[in-house]
Amino acid sequence: MIRAFAAGVAVGSVRIWIGILLGSGLLTFPDSFAAAFWIAFSLHVLAGEWWVRTTPPKSG
Repeated sequence: MIRAFAAGVAVGSVRIWIGILLGSGLLTFPDSFAAAFWIAFSLHVLAGEWWVRTTPPKSG
């Protein structure tokens, strides 16, 4: 469930990264889309995986 949520949030943050990369003038739209996709999914999926592995299981 955490992994699916992380991937879902990554979809929304791709647009934020596109705005940042386009606004900074570093990349064109196709290049910023590709970079934003990888940045967003990598960060969110890694954070979700870290959460799953470091959070102790609930007893009960």
